[in-house]
This record gives sequence, C-alpha cells and structure tokens, in this order.
Amino acid sequence: MENSLYKHIIYDAGYVMKFDKDGVITFVNDNYCQISGYTKDEIIGQKYDFWKASDNSNNYIYSDIFTKLSNSKKVQTIFKNISKDGKIFFMDSSIYPSVDTNTQEKEFVSFSTNLTKYMELITYDPLTKLKNFQTLKNDIDSSKQYLAIIINIDNLSEIGEFYGDTIADMLKQAIAKRLKIVFKGSQIYKLQGDEFAIFKQLPAKFSKEELENMTKYKLKSAFDNNFMIEDIDITLTITAGLSISNQNHIRNAHLALKNARSKNLLYSVYDDTLLEKFANFTINKEVATRIKTAIKQNKIIPYYQPIVDNKTKKIIKYEALARLIKDDDVMPPGTFIDISRKIKYYHKITRAIL
Repeated sequence: MENSLYKHIIYDAGYVMKFDKDGVITFVNDNYCQISGYTKDEIIGQKYDFWKASDNSNNYIYSDIFTKLSNSKKVQTIFKNISKDGKIFFMDSSIYPSVDTNTQEKEFVSFSTNLTKYMELITYDPLTKLKNFQTLKNDIDSSKQYLAIIINIDNLSEIGEFYGDTIADMLKQAIAKRLKIVFKGSQIYKLQGDEFAIFKQLPAKFSKEELENMTKYKLKSAFDNNFMIEDIDITLTITAGLSISNQNHIRNAHLALKNARSKNLLYSVYDDTLLEKFANFTINKEVATRIKTAIKQNKIIPYYQPIVDNKTKKIIKYEALARLIKDDDVMPPGTFIDISRKIKYYHKITRAIL
C-alpha cells in the first residue's frame, strides 16, 4: 500500500516520462500531456526528442544524453521543447537509468520540473516581450551568415525625461510591435538601453547591395512615420549599424553603429576598416594586463614635474604624474589612464602614488 501511494505521489506531482534503450517513449504522466498538448497515444511510441526545439544548443543536449546514460550516469539538464500548438516549454529534467520490472529490459526514467515561466523571465525583455541580449547570443549560429542590424533610438531618453516613464515604456512597446511588422521573417531583440537588434539568417547566395537597399527602405518605413502614444504625436530619430557576415555579428554591427554616429548618418555598414578605427581590442587587453601586473608588483611610480612661477622663475611646487614601469619601458599616463578608468583600476593607481 505504501509503495503504491508513494508511486502515485511521484507520478502525479511532477512530469514523468519513461523511454527504452532505443529512446522510444513507453510512458508519460498526465502532466506531460497537459503541458505539451499531446495525448498519451500521440506521445507513446515517439522518440524521446520528437518535441525538441531545433536550435543548436538544444540539439547538442539531446545528442549527448545517451552518451552519458550508456555509462549508467544520471543526466540532469534543461530541455527546450515545442508543444503541439507551437509554444515553447522548458523542462528541468533528471534522467535515471533503470530496469523495467516486467521485461527486465534497460529503460530510463525522467523526472522533470516546468521551468517555462522562469526561462521566459531570463530570456525575454519583460516590457516589450522581445528576446533579450543573452538570448540573442545563444541564438546565433557561428557557422551561418546573418544580416545583423542594431538600432539606437537617439531621442528615447529625452522623451522619457519630458513625458515620463509611462509614455516611454508605451513607446518601446509600440516600437517593438512596428519592428515585428516591418521586419517580418526576422528575429527582433531588445538590447540594453535604447537599442533594438534585428537578425536574419541569409541564404548561401545573396546580393549585399540589395540587402542594404532593402534595409534602408525598411528602416525608413519603421521610423519615418510618427508614433501616437496617448494622443501624443512622437517623432523618433535613429542611428543604425549593419553587418553582413558569418562571424562577430554583434560586435561588427555595434562598430557600424558607432561609425554612423560619428558621421551623423542614418546607418553605416560594417567593413574591416572600422575594426582598426574603433576597436583596439588587442592593445586594450595588453594595457589592461600591464596595469594589473604593475599594481601587484608596485610598478606604479610618481614622476615629479616642477611648476615654475612665471614671475620669479622659481620652482614653487611639484606635480606628481603616474608612470607605469615594465622592464625598462616607462609608460606615460596618456597611454594607460583612460583604460585604467574603464577597468575600474584608476583608484588603485591613485593609492599607489599616494
């Protein structure tokens, strides 16, 4: 009786599924049917991954299961699945190797928790219901080519300051809705601050010129017409960066955006010259490492520069200027002070001088 009650509680409390050594589902409880929208008859007999969402990280998770289970190891992971009506649901699953008591055949039992609401909170921007930056990074397939567009709403902060946060929030929702319409067939994301991103996977053959012209047309379609929010007629100004490539999509689009801003353009398209112009990544990394090492090794020293009274021509005081020493190399402050501020080490340099 106790064994039967225990089994009843376990099967009813969570999401339970069994599948055999070939991955064929042999049992699901009612909770799985409810969340997936399938009946038991529709599920039993299917492969355990028949409802998986087809993205790269999910494919890897599913393919790796049997490798671990074949070694009689418990597997715990999060699965991204698609219900019968096309909705995404996430399951936090623990899968255990077992033996069927009737057939003595090896089987696997999965106990799961529904993580859908939690995953929505960390996957989507709560205001616009668009996917967020973290999701964008996860969605990108590094082997594919994309048209990547990052749009900054230039005067959105000013509108919020003038009309208030409620109007600004409603405006963001209206922008998201319009971008979905104008860029139908593309993935729309809400990034940090006043930025939105649009990503579209490209075919093997495409015309870069046609893509640029189409993007320019759609940007104008999205933002040339004003937004009416609570009887307030709002005009938006934007700046956009485009990248058409198969690598570094987000970085390249941001560099193009930075270039457009510097030239007061509606948009700019990334090319490799922008990397040299705006992104001194290698130098930044090297200097940041030098700063941290110099702090640890007490290699930040003051150089005293005399200050002379113009009338008496006498030294009246000295100005202490920081220098960074590496081997026999002395780095002047202009080469590392700005970077020290960006990596939050400026105060440590000040302490070292004092």
